[in-house]
Amino acid sequence: VATVCYGDTDPDMAIPGVTYSREECLQSLERQLVAHAGPVLDCAPGVTQSPPMTAAVVSLAYNIGSGAFCRSTVVRRYKAGDYAGACAAIEMWNKAGGRVLKGLVRRRADERALCERGISTMRAAREQQ
Repeated sequence: VATVCYGDTDPDMAIPGVTYSREECLQSLERQLVAHAGPVLDCAPGVTQSPPMTAAVVSLAYNIGSGAFCRSTVVRRYKAGDYAGACAAIEMWNKAGGRVLKGLVRRRADERALCERGISTMRAAREQQ
């Protein structure tokens, strides 16, 4: 799959041989994050109570697709209130083409760590309900 900038696979952007400025890449990233944030918030309601957890799951959805994210173990555990389990499940998404890739292992570890920073906020918000 052709990608440009920060992993944008939009066929209108991911054109072989075309290069983009830093500003164009940041605009592309913002468009993609906004596009993926809506579905994430629909299938993981309340996640916005924890900005670190929100950032982690939107990053995951941006990489694996919103549909896959919404059907994932991450979401099932999140909805069950198992925030630590949801964060741990992020690391399940470390393969491409059936192979574990070092880059995905690193990315998922970073997303998990970010997610875990938001667990206490989510628990506190849940207790207040």
